[in-house]
Amino acid sequence: MFTILVIMAIFSTVVTSPLLRRWLPRIGIAVPSRSEKVERSAHEQHG
Repeated sequence: MFTILVIMAIFSTVVTSPLLRRWLPRIGIAVPSRSEKVERSAHEQHG
């Protein structure tokens, strides 16, 4: 049962992520791009 729940959670995330990336900026919520996430994590690692 637990395995099915995990698979469903991963599947729903994969399906909804692209839709949310298109929809959220339209309603005024900024979604950081992947390059911004990489830059931010690099800054956090270096101090």
